[in-house]
Amino acid sequence: MDADKDFIQRRVAISEICESDIARTYDEIYRVLLSSNVFTEALAAAMGEKGLDLLGQFSFATRDDVAAIIRLVRNDKHGRILDVGCGTGSITNKFSKRGKYVCGLDISHFAINGAHHFRSCARSENVSLIVGDFHRLPFKKESFSTIIGIDSLQNANSRESIAAELYRVAMPQGTLAFTTWTHFTSRQGSRCSDPLVSALEDVGFVISDVTDTDPGLNNQIKVYIEIGKRKERLIQEMGDEVFRTIVTEARHFAQRINKVRRLLIVLRKSQDQSRKK
Repeated sequence: MDADKDFIQRRVAISEICESDIARTYDEIYRVLLSSNVFTEALAAAMGEKGLDLLGQFSFATRDDVAAIIRLVRNDKHGRILDVGCGTGSITNKFSKRGKYVCGLDISHFAINGAHHFRSCARSENVSLIVGDFHRLPFKKESFSTIIGIDSLQNANSRESIAAELYRVAMPQGTLAFTTWTHFTSRQGSRCSDPLVSALEDVGFVISDVTDTDPGLNNQIKVYIEIGKRKERLIQEMGDEVFRTIVTEARHFAQRINKVRRLLIVLRKSQDQSRKK
């Protein structure tokens, strides 16, 4: 593994990342999630057979989501995979059997510490896990043939900077696949109606495929219902503030249930420089 780390190029000190407000926020989120089984239980109850039976898995990703991405990875002849916003790395480990080299990156030092534990449990020897900010990726250009972002890229402070960074570290003809919540239903003229995808297109990515992973947000609404059933225990284990945050999020999606979709979007890195705006 150490021989494969020559692509890492630190542009920001880890201490600077860990001390940022956003890193502290996500450290607290993962600290709370990892200290309780309530959210994981609610996910499992709501998703049923569609769910991912993985330790430390807190996203709304399903087996079908991961299977679709694994099919992309299987066709990747270079096998150099980056999982952006990997959290505790439980899904990252799923790609280790398909890729020659897999790197998971997250801004939360707490999450990456947990990820090292889960990696050792999974015995994934070709996986590296590092703390980093996806606005300033610590890699040399054209380092990865497939880049994955599960429920993470929509949290970018600057869509333009993350789009530029993802394009920079993607290999020629590389693949970017990510899940996100969006109002994107179709193109408006020559541009995609989703601002993140528009930013990715601006730097030179081209949409390859779009799949609605949760029609009507049915799975997600079920998760909120299951959390509600566990209200008292959740408040006891995770705190009233966390419960209020989840309720606010649930109401937000309920009000937009016919407008918002959860999509798996696949793009390819174009080598046609004229596509860049």
